[in-house]
Amino acid sequence: IQSMRRQVYPHWELCIADDASTEPGVKKLIQSHQAGDARIKVIFRVQNGHISAASNSALRLAQGEFVALLDHDDR
Repeated sequence: IQSMRRQVYPHWELCIADDASTEPGVKKLIQSHQAGDARIKVIFRVQNGHISAASNSALRLAQGEFVALLDHDDR
């Protein structure tokens, strides 16, 4: 999230699909970033669907002309 927020190009949109994370604090962390930046859109999946379902959920949020898929450890 921080890597996206540091981008020079200002017209990006970050669409996050939390794939039913069981890690404590993840939801709160994502929500705090979302509250601080209107370009961040989030869906919290109730059932783990793995990479395909999570990607499709995030893609449904996207409104831009171009899309790049990123994993949690990409920069």
